[in-house]
Amino acid sequence: MNKELMALISLLGDDDPKILSMVWAHLLKVSDKALPLLEAASEDPDPKIRIRARYAVARIRLDLLEQQFQTLALQDDPVFSLEEALCVMARIEYPRIRPSQVARKLDMIAEAIQPALLEAQSPREEILAINTQLFDKLNFTGNTSDYYDPDNNFINMVLKRRTGIPISLSAIYILIGERLNLPIRGVGLPGHFLAKYDTPQMEIYLDPFNRGRLLTKRDCA
Repeated sequence: MNKELMALISLLGDDDPKILSMVWAHLLKVSDKALPLLEAASEDPDPKIRIRARYAVARIRLDLLEQQFQTLALQDDPVFSLEEALCVMARIEYPRIRPSQVARKLDMIAEAIQPALLEAQSPREEILAINTQLFDKLNFTGNTSDYYDPDNNFINMVLKRRTGIPISLSAIYILIGERLNLPIRGVGLPGHFLAKYDTPQMEIYLDPFNRGRLLTKRDCA
């Protein structure tokens, strides 16, 4: 099979539109098997093969990511993994991202918060423990100087640069809350995104983009 695919990939250097169309259609059909060979062909000495292989790799990766994301999106809420979905999205720009590394960084943040959390006497003090670690010690903050930088959306880069947009910083907050067994949820507002400490007895709104600032319902309105 590999020999057949390699022979097919070599035809990417051909200028005949019919041949290229046939090659393209077949490579997309067997995309998962062709991908590693196309990645190798992305460094081929022939510039035509190299450029077309790189284009094919980008197209196949996006198609595979779309399939993964659709599979995740169809899951019921109790089994849906926000963290996995964020890693899939990050692979659009960073295909070699390792979910285990993302998980470890989140684990380390949660572990650092745990001692203060044990001393907390109320939900507000629990939120304060998270805010102190995320915003005072680690200096996570909203990216107000370059809001539309694509890296503000990718969890690996938000964790690395410690800056992002409302929804990505709220996602970090939610994932930290999951690790600490706290009822942190996301709240979509028009033009903004927040997190909320949510129990039947209490709702506390907070804004991770603005360093965890606490908000009332009236503030949200």
